[in-house]
Amino acid sequence: MAMFDAAQPGTERAAMIARIVRMAVMAVVAVAVLRFFWTYGTLRVQDWNDQMSPTLAPGDKALVHKGIRTIAQLGCGELIVYRVGNADGVTLRVGRIAAMPGDTVEVRPGGREVRVNGVVPAHAPVLLSAPEAREGAEAASVTRVPERAVYVLNDNLASELADSRKLGPIDEAAVAGKVVMSLMW
Repeated sequence: MAMFDAAQPGTERAAMIARIVRMAVMAVVAVAVLRFFWTYGTLRVQDWNDQMSPTLAPGDKALVHKGIRTIAQLGCGELIVYRVGNADGVTLRVGRIAAMPGDTVEVRPGGREVRVNGVVPAHAPVLLSAPEAREGAEAASVTRVPERAVYVLNDNLASELADSRKLGPIDEAAVAGKVVMSLMW
């Protein structure tokens, strides 16, 4: 006797239920995969010289959470991807949040030291081959981070790419996502 004999009505019904369950599971998996790629994406770090060294190097890939909608979903020390507009269009940059709305940021002459609310942050950027500070060259700049903005620094303060020291605080609307992890492939 065959396992799925048409003469056995219960077997036919069980086979139909099994097909429906398989289709439902496949639909749930498909929705989960689509949701993952809708919320997360990968970003290849290229043409950014050494702005985030040693954390990220040119050519590295990063998993980015693109579902960040407000500054409240972020915190100091986190890496974000943000948009910078210029004459050539909009480019994406990666930076570390140094200060949140309401914080006061002081950048010492030459950009060699950054203080947030009078203290060097625990997640302070590193200084890789920065130019020597010139004596009396400039006064420290002080910025109060406005609501719905963050102050972003490159991990390598000597990098030629601008961060909030030149661009000013990054508006909430310019935040494209939060770096979740660096991918090593």
